[in-house]
Formats: sequence, structure tokens, C-alpha cells
Amino acid sequence: MKTRKYGFTVWGTICHFWIDFSCACFIFQEIVGNKDWYTLLFLYNFYAFALELPMGTLLDGICGKNNGSAKGYFWTGIAGILLVILALATDLSLWPAVFLAGAGNAAFHVGTGSRVLREFPERIWPSGLFVSTGALGIYLGNLFSGDPYVKIISEAVLLVLLLSAAFGVTAGKNRGEKRRKASFIDIQKRNAVVSEKAFDLVPVLCIFMTVVLRSYQGMTNSFSWNQTVQTGLILTGATALGKLSGGIVADLAGVKKTVVFSLGGGGILLLCVSCIWLQTGGSLLFNMTMPVTLVLLYRIFPKWPGTSFGLLTFALFIGFLPSYFEAEISVFPFRSSLLAFFSLFLLWIAIKRVEKAGKRAVDSKRTGG
Repeated sequence: MKTRKYGFTVWGTICHFWIDFSCACFIFQEIVGNKDWYTLLFLYNFYAFALELPMGTLLDGICGKNNGSAKGYFWTGIAGILLVILALATDLSLWPAVFLAGAGNAAFHVGTGSRVLREFPERIWPSGLFVSTGALGIYLGNLFSGDPYVKIISEAVLLVLLLSAAFGVTAGKNRGEKRRKASFIDIQKRNAVVSEKAFDLVPVLCIFMTVVLRSYQGMTNSFSWNQTVQTGLILTGATALGKLSGGIVADLAGVKKTVVFSLGGGGILLLCVSCIWLQTGGSLLFNMTMPVTLVLLYRIFPKWPGTSFGLLTFALFIGFLPSYFEAEISVFPFRSSLLAFFSLFLLWIAIKRVEKAGKRAVDSKRTGG
């Protein structure tokens, strides 16, 4: 059973890279330079990020009524791949094609990402692995968007990934399904002791704002040394490695130590504005908290993985808006460093509030309150 879960996570990670690569190729090849590019870019980001919240909530409602079945999440991810293929392969006008690409991106992310959360509720590294390849896919998709053969290659690879998923379902149909359902329901019940009896809105808002700030920082950072393809690859690779290593470190050292090390250390390194390697290290550390925030929010809402995933992608959309409307806050020095320190402050509040809520719930259960 563990092998199947790991296999699904690896498959989802590869798909995540290629979905974002394909959509980035589409955006930079078809939208950028179009007379309606400004509106189309906004709509694509709205479909791809904001749409995940209602999708995820709907999925949670449907799958929750089916005794914790993960099939709905899986098939939503598969449907997302199919929608992206349709956007790339069919001769549609840009407006419906942008909707298909954006909605397909959203469906894949929320469906597959939610299932990874469900399969590994007590581990952070699988979610870190899943989210790590997105930035790399976007950067390389932009880089290769001018190649006339890339679109055909993207369609072919997506089709192979789609067929491989269908083959995996057929080969392993119903194997271990009852055991997986029972395990998931037990974890839900255990985590729900905290989330339902001692729910606190403050940590949710703090986690949400942390992701908004990370998104804003990623959209608006402009390091003076990042002027070439090579430096862009270095910075993007550091972002991906940060997300991957954040989950691993959090599982080994704990969430609190990871948050302090990553955001505190990242804030210090980002002060070194003239050094490419120190600022790259700062960006790596800043991004280590991405899987931490995702899993931390899911542990607050253990029955709502889709809503948890969608809420944080909606936060990413909010962080995109200042850049889109050219309203970046650039008047104060060391902006990236200050954002890291403020994110540390927010996440520390969230963690401490969750801990206190958990203690109150446990004490209440012991006393029969």
C-alpha cells in the first residue's frame, strides 16, 4: 500500500511539472503580445488559482459523503490533465482556451494535491515533493515557449501521463481500498478532536497571510544580479529545492524549528543585496515553509483537504494582484527580508495558537467537558 502511495506522489510530482510547463508555454506563446493579453492573463490566473477553492470545497463535500473515498480527488486531477490537453490540442479561440487551460490547471492541482495530503496526513515531505516542481515548470515553459515543437511535445507527454494514470487505476483497482479508507477515517477522527472542539480562526488567518506574502515576494522580487537564463535557473532551482527540503526538514526537526530556521535565516541572507549566492540561499530558505503552511492548515481542517489546498492557492492569487495592477510596495529597503521576518512572526503565532487549542481540547476530553 505504501508503494502505491509513493508511486502516486511521484506521478503527481511529474505531472505537476509538466502541467505548469505546458500552461506556461501556452501563456507566453499565445497570450503575451495579444491585444487582450492584460485581461486574458488575469482570467488565466483567476481560473488557475482562485477557482481551486470552490473546486476543493465541492470535492470535500462529495467525497466526505462517500466514507472518505479518495476517488473523487484522483479523477478531478485526471480531468484537469484532459482539460489542459484540450486547450493545447484543439483549435479554439483564446478566450475558451484560456478557460480550459486555467480550469484544467486548477482541477489537477486541487485534485492531486488534496489526495497527497490525504495519503500522508502525518508527513510533510510528500506535499513538499509535490509542490516543488511547479516553479521549475513555469520557468522552463517560459524559456521554451518560442519553440514550435514544444506544443506538440507537451500534448504528447500529457497524453502519456494521462494513460499511465488510467493504466495504474486498472491494474490496481480496489486493491487495499477498504484498508486505506479505514486508515484515513481513523486519522480524521483523531485530528478532529483538536479542530472541532477548539477551532481558532487566528492561525488560519496567519497561515493565509503568510502565503499571500510569499506569493507577493515571488511575484515582485527583482534581484539586480538576475539578468541571464543561468541566474534565472539558479534562482528557480533554489525555489524548488526550498519547497522540497522544507518538508523533509519539518518531518525530521519539527515545524517550529523549521519555521524559525527557514524564515529567520532567509530574512538574514536576503539582507545581502549584492551577493548572488547569499540571496539565492535566502530565497531557498524563504520557500521552505510552503509545504509547512499547507499541511499545517490541513491539520486544522482534517476533513477538508480540498478546501485547505484551495484556500492557500487563493492566497497565491491575492499575492499576484499587486504585481498585476502595478501596485508593488517598493518604497522601503530590504523588502524581501522584512517579508520573511514578518512571515516568521505570523507563522509563530499560528503554531502557538494551534498548540494551545490542542491542549485545551485534550484537557476538555480528559475532564469530560
